[in-house]
Order: sequence, then C-alpha cells, then structure tokens
Amino acid sequence: MAHSQVESIRCLLIPVVEHNLLLPAGVVAEVVDYQEPDPLPDHLADQEWLLGFAGWRDQKVPLISMEAVMTGERAAPSIRARIIVLKGLGQRSQLPYFGMLTRELPRLTTLSEPTVERLDEFAPQPGIHCQVLAGGEPALLPDLEEIESQMHTVLFG
Repeated sequence: MAHSQVESIRCLLIPVVEHNLLLPAGVVAEVVDYQEPDPLPDHLADQEWLLGFAGWRDQKVPLISMEAVMTGERAAPSIRARIIVLKGLGQRSQLPYFGMLTRELPRLTTLSEPTVERLDEFAPQPGIHCQVLAGGEPALLPDLEEIESQMHTVLFG
C-alpha cells in the first residue's frame, strides 16, 4: 500500500519592518555581515529602495531595502543587520545576484504545504505577493521577480 509523503521545503524567515519575509532557502546564495554599501551614481539617488552596491565574492551586487520597497522609507541598519545575497530569478546576465538588507540574522525553518496558509484579508503592498501563515506565524511573500525586474530597469535601462 503506497502512502503519500508530504514534501517539505527549507525556508528563511527574514525580519523587516514589523513583519517577517518568507523565502525558500533555494533562492538564497549566502547571508553575510552588513557592510556599508558603495553609493549609487547621482542619477539614481532618488531610488530610496536601492541602497547602493555591496561587495560579495569579488563582485558588486545591488543592495535593496525591503522596508523602502514596502513603505517608501529607509530604515537605518541595526547593529545586528545582515545582507542576504539572493540568486537572480529572471535569467538576466547583468543581475545574477542582488542583496537584501535585513535587521538581524534570518531564522531557518522547514515548512510543508499543510503548514502554510494564504491569508485573504491582505492589503496589497508594493513588492509583496501575498501574506501567509507559515507554521502559525504571519509572514509576507516578496514578489522577487517584480523587484528584480524594477531593479534591472533602473540599473540597466
């Protein structure tokens, strides 16, 4: 007698603003200590959500603030801030990786489909796909494809 096995996925809960973002661990290349990013060129200074470029493995990756994506306002990095280096999803050769600022070290969790429930009463926010209960804890699913697309347009036209 065959029985179905519930597939689980390793995820990261990433603290931003008053929320946690939920990302599958497979899109995360590395979590590194915070470093002050290299500034943006003057013509990009009005992009509040784009913080500059962070050094990572002998390359410069664009660094974003999800707080600024969501609210339009940057939050100052905390003493426990980290940079989460994400793999680009859009197959864009100029943007294979980008960084996301987080207030502190993300938490690793393992979830399965029955432990994730989409919340319908979610008010749309920029950069956010939807809100879920992940293992009973509220979390936001970022729209990484949209964020990456905007970043590509701003940086490369």
